[in-house]
Amino acid sequence: MESVMNNGMSMTERLMYSLRMTVIGLLMVFAVLGVICLVMYLFRLFFYTLPNRRSKKKNEEKLSEETATPSDDPSREDPALIAVLSAAVAAVLADEAEAAGTDIPSFRVVSFRRTSHGRGWNEKV
Repeated sequence: MESVMNNGMSMTERLMYSLRMTVIGLLMVFAVLGVICLVMYLFRLFFYTLPNRRSKKKNEEKLSEETATPSDDPSREDPALIAVLSAAVAAVLADEAEAAGTDIPSFRVVSFRRTSHGRGWNEKV
């Protein structure tokens, strides 16, 4: 580098040479950063977006295949089921209150509805 700078160049020529090298260096840095940015975008596209789209389509197909949907008809409410659910909630609340050393809270079942998440305890009977 010193041989280039000391071979009879004037101060203006040295300044222009240094400025040119600085610009070339900055362009190289930003070009490499652009390439890294492009690679990261492609990774996200191939390893995240496309597989998630495929899994969404599969899930939508599974949901569309399921024709049985629970109804919100109040005449189908089973008093035994309500009693079992209430007892389970009361037991959990009692255990938590006992562990915390507080009074057992009271609660009242206002409503309930079936969901169709496909869990074993929620399957159509």
